[in-house]
Amino acid sequence: RILQHAIRLRDNAKKLSSKDTSAFTLPYDTVWVVFDRDDTTQEHLDSVWNDARSEKINVAFSQPCFELWLLLHYFYSEKECSACKEVGKELLKHDSKYSKSSTFAEYMPNIADAIKNSQRLHKFAEEQDIKAKSYTTVYKLIEELRKYAD
Repeated sequence: RILQHAIRLRDNAKKLSSKDTSAFTLPYDTVWVVFDRDDTTQEHLDSVWNDARSEKINVAFSQPCFELWLLLHYFYSEKECSACKEVGKELLKHDSKYSKSSTFAEYMPNIADAIKNSQRLHKFAEEQDIKAKSYTTVYKLIEELRKYAD
């Protein structure tokens, strides 16, 4: 559903931009969807990846969950985590204040480490059977956003 919503937002922005050239209605430079595996089947994930690719929408994905990206702010690990509970438990060891409502700003001091660690883990997962490994590609979105911040 998130991919379909992103497609609708992008397409609506294109329609508006053809009618109004103000800065607020110009089409997006890039469109991203951010999601994690949770309980999604591999078949469904493959479908989402293929649809995103065909629609030219970028994907920031985490397996098993988004908290893996946050955990990589603290250290690198190739440990296989099949459930989000495992990742959340480990994250709380390093960030005792973590909650689903934590803000991104709290993790900014370690962003360079998170990017480096997630790139390394993603490469490791690709060298193995990526569909069975813990990894995240959120670093790709962060790198894209950093281009606009400079």
